[in-house]
Amino acid sequence: MSWYKKAKIIIALPEELDRASDYSDPVEQFDWIENYTSRRNWNKLGLDREQKLNAKRIRDMAYDLKIESNVDAIEKASEDMAKKVLPKSILIPIPSSSGSTGPNVALANAIAKKTGSRVVDILGRSAAVMPLHQRRKERGIRNIEKLPHNMILKTDERDVLLRHVSSGGRIYLIDNVITSGYTINAARKTLNLPNVVGLAYAKA
Repeated sequence: MSWYKKAKIIIALPEELDRASDYSDPVEQFDWIENYTSRRNWNKLGLDREQKLNAKRIRDMAYDLKIESNVDAIEKASEDMAKKVLPKSILIPIPSSSGSTGPNVALANAIAKKTGSRVVDILGRSAAVMPLHQRRKERGIRNIEKLPHNMILKTDERDVLLRHVSSGGRIYLIDNVITSGYTINAARKTLNLPNVVGLAYAKA
């Protein structure tokens, strides 16, 4: 079973494109989004030219979000993602494969302003890792659960998170784009807290 099917992950597509809402099962919703944003599945889904352009726009903006200084992309994505966030939540940026949280901190800050939430930049990596898609391609790895993620807590703020969830608060793990859900699930295991949900703009 894929990691995303084990984890609680929300994909925040623009509302006008989110046909996944036609599915009541979260796994079916996720699968539809994966197919929609994957170029190789466009013909299979019977997408017309406008729908293909919209799908391409989603993919392009998801990757634009990896650039911390891309203010326009961050603002637009944060509007869509904020609609999925409960007010006064805690937002935790996911570190990139290099260990940097810069782009996701910028995205989380924009979401926080719209939801009255708080950003806690607590996650990092003990060492950089090869991006998952590259590791799969170069090493032919199929069982991603056995891959090292090097995820660590870089600040001592876990007590803050515990008090938040103890009072019924929600924690969101913020990522610009996900491939399999592996990194978000690794973050959830590192935090070892209940009531934690992954939130990404799009599925690569």
